[in-house]
Amino acid sequence: MLLSAQNLYKSYQPTPRISGIEPGSPNTDQDANNQVLATVFAVNNVTFTVERSEIISILGANGSGKSTLLKILAGLLKPDLGAVFYRKEPVYTPVEKLIAGHEKIKLIHQNFNLFPNISLAENISYSLRYHGIDYQLKRLTELLTLCDLQEIKDKLPRNASGGEQQRTAIATALATDADILLFDEPFSNLDVFNTSQLKSKIKEIAKKAKVGIVFVTHSSHDALSISDTLILMKDGQFIQTGPPTEVYKKPVCVYAAQLTGLSNTLNFNTLQLLASSIGVKKNLGKRYCIRPENIHIEATENSAFTIFDSMFYGDHFLVRVKLDSNNLLTTKTLRPFLAGQRVLIHVNIENVMVVNI
Repeated sequence: MLLSAQNLYKSYQPTPRISGIEPGSPNTDQDANNQVLATVFAVNNVTFTVERSEIISILGANGSGKSTLLKILAGLLKPDLGAVFYRKEPVYTPVEKLIAGHEKIKLIHQNFNLFPNISLAENISYSLRYHGIDYQLKRLTELLTLCDLQEIKDKLPRNASGGEQQRTAIATALATDADILLFDEPFSNLDVFNTSQLKSKIKEIAKKAKVGIVFVTHSSHDALSISDTLILMKDGQFIQTGPPTEVYKKPVCVYAAQLTGLSNTLNFNTLQLLASSIGVKKNLGKRYCIRPENIHIEATENSAFTIFDSMFYGDHFLVRVKLDSNNLLTTKTLRPFLAGQRVLIHVNIENVMVVNI
């Protein structure tokens, strides 16, 4: 394995001064007014590994601890407990080393950190400055080719698109022979076209350069489309890990279902409204989830269900059906429906997911 994170904990509130209490337990502390404070862990008992050529995405809502974890992996932030290793070497933090981190691990920021007044090629060459001129020229050519920068290498960063700057930042990191690339929301500042191009390029780089890649995001589309391994994070903890298709089709809880895409979450009684023939058993403490693409509707005059609204998304319509006074069901269709139109709803039992609340 290239990278190993072992039992990481990080809290931004004061560590409780109560002996014998384990991290992750509902610890308490007191503030200046003698008020009891619960200790909240931004990263709570996180353990995982990164292999060569593997792309891991960590998906979570804002405030779930993703960026804090990334800083710990990069060696920029010291965990309260636990450690990060590159192979078997510890990744030192600012508390332990003047220049924190590890030379084989590079964190690529959202603002790319490029020198503004020199060309893209010169930015890459700067990371090669300690090598001989022959190696510099050879390696620069390889990196420009790998990251599709040959035609724009003379541009200044301010004249380059976000995708071009991101690819330059990747090439700059690879120029230092990095084995692990860490990305913080790599697609958040890019348009749809540049995002699509960059996703393909990152997958290609991971395989050709044989680097491990970890990126954090709050976009399910980005995480599902590029990852070998998808990790869902909530309140500092990993709640589900696996291949993207498995996590999407078999979420462990309502949060996981909603985080990975559009999902209809129903209780047992509401589910039975759809069709008595579904025959789902009642499970106490459970909810039922159905993805919009697994629901089919057809126009009819003999139904109690009516269309609430319809929104056009280019390749499909997102249609909401009114089940009763309190519940709407979202589905995807290839043709529009009109508000108030009556429809039948078809659901396959195999597509009904039983999840924890």
